[in-house]
Amino acid sequence: MPGWIWLVLAMLMLCIFLAGCWYAFRRASAAARVMSSLSSAISQRLGPAQNDPGDRVQEPPIFTQPLSTASDRYAQAHARKIERKAQAHERHRAQWSEWKAFNE
Repeated sequence: MPGWIWLVLAMLMLCIFLAGCWYAFRRASAAARVMSSLSSAISQRLGPAQNDPGDRVQEPPIFTQPLSTASDRYAQAHARKIERKAQAHERHRAQWSEWKAFNE
């Protein structure tokens, strides 16, 4: 094989290698931009969740309070749960009645 063919093959290999490096760099920089925007969006959404401990009122643990306090909290939470369940039931009932009237 003539020597100039080896030169052409070496140049072609070098060009392909450089093109691959350029493509890898482009994809890596695009991925870095996406990860940067994703991390800023996550920190923006999770920022309010990370309150300073001084911002909230420190209550003593529930096991150090009287049992009536715990039972009152439980009763209030249970009442809110029943309210939410009733609201969901009402929404479902209204939707089914709308569908029933639509099909008639």
